[in-house]
Amino acid sequence: MSFLPSPATSTSRILCLLLWTLTAAANTAHGLPLQHLQEPQQKPSSSMNSNVKNHRRLESFEIDLDAPNDRDHVKPLKICNVLGGLDLTRLRSSEARTLFQGAIDDVELVREYFAEAVTNGGLRGGLSQMQDLDATLDYEARNLTLENASGTLAAGLGYSDDRYERRNDRLVSNSTNLPFVGDKQADAAMMDVVSNLLPWIVDRKKNESLWTMQHINGRSQAPGAEPLVFDSLYMGAYVLSWADSIWYYPPMSVYGHPFQIADALGGNFDSHDMVTGAGFLPNENPQHLSAFYGPYPDVGIPGHALISATTPIYYTGDFSYDTNDNTTTYTYNDTYIAHAGLDISMDSVSALFEDLRDSLAKGSFALLTNTTLSPIAISQTVVEQIYPARTGWEEARVTYQVADGSIVDDRRNQTYLVSDTLHQALINENVTSANWTALAEEIAKVERGERGYMTLNITLTNTEEAVPYYVMFDRWEYVSDWVLVVCVPVDGVDKAIDVQFEEQEMEAEVKAGDDAKLSLILTNHGTLDVRIAPSAWPSWLEFEGEAAELIGNPRTLSRGSSMQVEARLKSATLEVGTSVSTVSFRVVDDGYSDCFHDRDVSFDATLKVIPLEIDNNVIGNTVYAGYIFFAIVAGTALGFIAWTGYHWNHRVVRCSQPRFLVMLGVGTLIMSSSILVFGIDDDNASQEAADKACMASVWLSSMGFIISFSALFSKVSKLAIDAQVCLAGTPSLKPLTRFLVLFVANNVDLAHQ
Repeated sequence: MSFLPSPATSTSRILCLLLWTLTAAANTAHGLPLQHLQEPQQKPSSSMNSNVKNHRRLESFEIDLDAPNDRDHVKPLKICNVLGGLDLTRLRSSEARTLFQGAIDDVELVREYFAEAVTNGGLRGGLSQMQDLDATLDYEARNLTLENASGTLAAGLGYSDDRYERRNDRLVSNSTNLPFVGDKQADAAMMDVVSNLLPWIVDRKKNESLWTMQHINGRSQAPGAEPLVFDSLYMGAYVLSWADSIWYYPPMSVYGHPFQIADALGGNFDSHDMVTGAGFLPNENPQHLSAFYGPYPDVGIPGHALISATTPIYYTGDFSYDTNDNTTTYTYNDTYIAHAGLDISMDSVSALFEDLRDSLAKGSFALLTNTTLSPIAISQTVVEQIYPARTGWEEARVTYQVADGSIVDDRRNQTYLVSDTLHQALINENVTSANWTALAEEIAKVERGERGYMTLNITLTNTEEAVPYYVMFDRWEYVSDWVLVVCVPVDGVDKAIDVQFEEQEMEAEVKAGDDAKLSLILTNHGTLDVRIAPSAWPSWLEFEGEAAELIGNPRTLSRGSSMQVEARLKSATLEVGTSVSTVSFRVVDDGYSDCFHDRDVSFDATLKVIPLEIDNNVIGNTVYAGYIFFAIVAGTALGFIAWTGYHWNHRVVRCSQPRFLVMLGVGTLIMSSSILVFGIDDDNASQEAADKACMASVWLSSMGFIISFSALFSKVSKLAIDAQVCLAGTPSLKPLTRFLVLFVANNVDLAHQ
């Protein structure tokens, strides 16, 4: 029902009222009987860890990445996996469901207040007498005189409230329809009990600056209360009786002209054709259930749509009213009196999840539909994304005035507006943006109160390429069988957190005992900030620089930024060979409430340890030169020994001490023989032979040198004495004794080396 508030109400807006749109609502009703709400259930998040490629011990470091950051701002709504999207979908779905539940609570409050007030005798002192309503005609404003019209009835406005300062619109139609019990005056007296309630029911869900009139005590938003997410939830509230009496808030008006509900509906309007079949009468709704009807176009504001929360009003008991000092009493027995309704702005409902547009990821959007994907609440932005650019030529897009059949609004071949979606569900041959039938089939597989998702290719309006979307949905268990659908581009979810090393391996080759210093670049390619810290690494890897500071102290890596990971690979504890291990960094989202990211990003560290290169200094072919020199030295030494022996008794030889000459030759021969063992090495002999030759070379060279040096020292030290002894002919043994002392001492020292 679409009586829109004003003061800005235009004439065209008034022409499409509650019952006029009720016919369309009954034909396209998406509402189901009211049930109760179900709270969403939360599911745990999951994490994934990388594996290590070998069995070497890993150093792992547990860190509390979930600890609060030094951030003084609230993170925006973001998701990085389907789980977070489903949770956020359920949250917004619950909020929307609670809003509609509140609307049913409000309209049932009207019903119960009506019944209680009637039970207590009705509203005393209200404007409920038909003759009093007739007397409210505003002659001057309407340029009328008593001769032209004696009251509202004569002016063609029925029995209506024509006062400028009225707080409600009241109209008792002059139609021939009567209530099931009583007369029109009794009907009007019963209806007037809601005049005290309707203003506050509407304005309490509206920003105070938009109140139609001031309320003495009420405030819609108390100090410290959470602000409303919409400007106005209810566009209007009404009660319509079977006898065609209607009370409506807010009162209608047109700037500069007197205008009220009777001007729009006419003084003789008949509601029966439109109310019958709408689910209010006893044979249609024996349980007296409340329900939603619509959505339907709001012709007062082109492109907007409304949905009505409605409830039938029945009464059991006696009701009396006084006229001309007479009291008339009627008895009711579960009798249908009227139905009450609250017109809900779909813009206000869509505002609940408008913050999901382009926020979860670029291109994300949400809408509320029924299970056959007929939109319940959808924003103009979303309409422009998934509906065609122009409307079709369906006759249903034309709105006619009830009274004379003239066209009020023609929406054929027009730019698509929210109200145009009411004539065209997503499952329609003219809506080709996606395979919406497949989505409806997936929704049908889900029980009420459950949620699910699928991947759907969506081609946005005025684009040519289809984009894969995650379509997440939450099907309501209570209130109505509706579905909140949230669409987010797949890349926007899967790549929201995309942290990678520019190279997947850190590899080095070193000699045993050496280290290698390497680095890699870690880049956040995603659209969300993350927190990182090393989580596992081998014992032979040591972080340096900025990476070392992250151990136990995670930092935020902003989207689009990079950091250098420096590390030293140490071979000291490794054996010769190749060691491979996985180095992991833990990556979690940077405090986004609906992003449950906790995974590792890793690279392989490879260290190849090679043995030290040892130069054994093998002689090679040089040994032959040694053999030649040995032969020369040995031949010379043996020749001199032989010459000394041959001339032993010669005076000159004897003066030269032949024993020492022979010892000098022998020492030289022994010392030169070390050349032979020097020629034995790993290249031409076994390891054992080379070891023996190595030891022998020391002894041979040392002993040969000792023998030669001792002989020379002993001989020279007593050269003068020996010369004298020689002349006297008496040999001396002292030099020989000295030789023996030196020889023994040197050999003892050599043995201790």
